Amino acid sequence: MTLTTVIDVGNFSTKYVYQEKEEIKCGAFTSVLAEYVPMEEYEGYQRVEYNGLDFYAGEKTYAFYHGHPEKMYFGNVRKGHHEAQIRLVYALYNIFKETGQKSFNLILTCPYESMEKDKKYFVKNFEGTRVARIDGEDFEFDVNKIIMAAEGLGAMNFTKSLNCVVVDAGSKTLNILHFINGHISKKDSHTINGGTIDNTTQQLAITFAKICNTVDYEYPIVTTGGKADEMKEALEKIGYSDVMAAELKGYPSYFINSVGLLLKYGKKFEVMFVSWVKTFYTK
Repeated sequence: MTLTTVIDVGNFSTKYVYQEKEEIKCGAFTSVLAEYVPMEEYEGYQRVEYNGLDFYAGEKTYAFYHGHPEKMYFGNVRKGHHEAQIRLVYALYNIFKETGQKSFNLILTCPYESMEKDKKYFVKNFEGTRVARIDGEDFEFDVNKIIMAAEGLGAMNFTKSLNCVVVDAGSKTLNILHFINGHISKKDSHTINGGTIDNTTQQLAITFAKICNTVDYEYPIVTTGGKADEMKEALEKIGYSDVMAAELKGYPSYFINSVGLLLKYGKKFEVMFVSWVKTFYTK
């Protein structure tokens, strides 16, 4: 059996979502990593080795940055940063522990403007049969196919409007998807460096207004991400009148994009995995 899973490799946290027996299951862990150094014991985190990379992952990795929190994050994960490989492997390992599955079809989220580059990177480093080492033991897994999905796309599950702008305020990027008749308009969609780690939501709202100066103040906007509610308030404060924050009862806000992708596009993705048809994004 091959398990289809959505994985959002973020700078602040890594989220994963999959469906098992009609039930959607979610998991998350901190994206903070620490380069491996020999230690007598390392309870609270695990050593992950893959493709020549060697890091600790887990909730207690914060301890390596005591007094230097600014060094916890490895910059903008345009997916060219190798630490993303460790985060993805660790997500697959967590899913394996939960399900026993070692064969995957992957839906990976990424900034819209780097989708082509990111796909080549992950296909090169993950498709096929691979072996990682977790705490010194081999973890063999198979990745059959990889599909890239623009960050923020899952928010479309929570609006009935086919014409709107999705604003996904990530930890290191502001992702803007402009939809026309339900399809992404390439020339009107943007990935802007600088997210909620480095800016206030008010600063991000002002950035949005400057970059998307052709968007009418009455045009529908959907905010998503860990600070969707704050982003909604910030946009309304500078004059946008039709703003909604994507919301999913029973799930933290940072799962909205991943769960939304599975709910709205799951069947379409399954068809793509089977027949490998062309992507539905507007060219």
